[in-house]
Amino acid sequence: MRGVELVLLRLLIVDDEKMTRDILVNYIPWSSLGIDSVEEAEDGLCAFNMALQSKPDIVLSDVRMPRMNGIELATQLREHLPNCKFVFLSGYSDKEYLKSAIRLKAVSYVEKPINLDEIKEVMQATIHEYREEQREREENQALVRPKLCHELIVSRVNLPSVKEKVALLGLDFPEDSQYITAILRLNPEYQEMNEEHPEYKEKILELLDESLKKSIPPYISSIKGEEYIILLCRCDQLEDLSQLKDLLDDFVSQLKAAYFSQIKVMIGIGQRVTGLENINQSYRSAVVALQKQFYKGYGSVLFYTEDSGAPYEFDENALLEVGENVKAGKKNESILFIKRLSNDIRKYENTPPDLVKNYFFKIILVLSRIAEDRNIPFLNDECKFILDGVSRACTLEDLEKSVIELLSSIITYMETRLENGDIVSKITAYINEHYSNEDLSINTIAEALYLTPTYLCVLYKKETGKTINQYITEVRVNKAKEYLKEADIKLYDVAKRVGYGDGKYFTKVFEKAVGMRPKQYREIHCYDNKNI
Repeated sequence: MRGVELVLLRLLIVDDEKMTRDILVNYIPWSSLGIDSVEEAEDGLCAFNMALQSKPDIVLSDVRMPRMNGIELATQLREHLPNCKFVFLSGYSDKEYLKSAIRLKAVSYVEKPINLDEIKEVMQATIHEYREEQREREENQALVRPKLCHELIVSRVNLPSVKEKVALLGLDFPEDSQYITAILRLNPEYQEMNEEHPEYKEKILELLDESLKKSIPPYISSIKGEEYIILLCRCDQLEDLSQLKDLLDDFVSQLKAAYFSQIKVMIGIGQRVTGLENINQSYRSAVVALQKQFYKGYGSVLFYTEDSGAPYEFDENALLEVGENVKAGKKNESILFIKRLSNDIRKYENTPPDLVKNYFFKIILVLSRIAEDRNIPFLNDECKFILDGVSRACTLEDLEKSVIELLSSIITYMETRLENGDIVSKITAYINEHYSNEDLSINTIAEALYLTPTYLCVLYKKETGKTINQYITEVRVNKAKEYLKEADIKLYDVAKRVGYGDGKYFTKVFEKAVGMRPKQYREIHCYDNKNI
């Protein structure tokens, strides 16, 4: 559930007596009660029109008013604001009004003359009740949202069930409006990031909501599977669909700038369709658009377009060429072959990604046989990891990179004959030598050792019981402790010396590892302090 407790509420005060309104507006501390916005209206009709625009959460209304009384106002607003709470004021002990208020499920019915303490007490109870119901609605909606998304994208739409869920979520999704679907595919750079930050997808969904909710018509978003976010948007009010693309482009930029710098995104947008029952057609075309992102790469937003171009024709004999180059230790020629192959395939975007993956599978099998013939057992294991990576690859660039890393590892291994223990020692030595470099990462270590990042992570975790990122943090924190004992080194210089360009992030990492902030650690351990 996302942020219910922090939401401030809106109040509408309705009374035909100006003095009463002035007292209620000015002499009750609304902000301390959790009311952010207070509006006032002089009668029920004015209040009704105002409420349609401002959508108050609570209405505090007199009962007897000209043009439209409080009971009529509440009855009509119920159709538009079903979750709004009503508190009635009346100078008359009128049982009929009281009965009407009960039927409308009003929170309270307070008699005039006004007692501010009583009003304050009633409003506190009303606000508490509203927040409790809001929390319950949010929890129910969190369960209904993915079910509705699923029902809208399946082949046969159960329209009555869809309408029921749309009503429960309070979505303005008319049956015959126009809709469009977008699919966001997320891909963490390393599997261990997913393990260390299991909450990342929910936070991404929050960031998406922040980017969209104030700028586009009604929509619904939901996580699908391990790596997808589905966005279903009502689009009849959008002047130009490029507006949606611009918003999603902005979302991708915000994502990169935020905590999720290692997460990559690609987005496919489907066709515009009319009718709730046809959203599945928009979804299917969004899947096609997303598949074409296989050739475009990460960080882009692509609309569906019809294209009847021919697919790429694969040359099975070319597999012999790459095999011979690797056997001969010709790294540059081998890499050039893979890059040339990728560039040729990229010109044929109608080639199904699975066909491309199948061809790269064959290349990896050729490399695997070479590793086996050269008695390179750990590279045989690495081939298995890369085969798994190829099956899950989002882009042609991913495939190209994986195969180039593998053939580079084989050729380098044939030259150096590294052992497993030596690899772990080299990783450790490299980290201890380069911990002050802000760009130190699994990628830079893998490049230096001519191994693939995936295999590097698995091997190190298997041998040491910890991840490479954990060891980098451990080394940096220990070095920071040494620097913090010297009073003449400023805190931001300590952060830079141990590889953190962002002082706030360094403080967060240090506090999590040590249990106290760097400044506190210095106060306890600084040599100068001990000599005072």
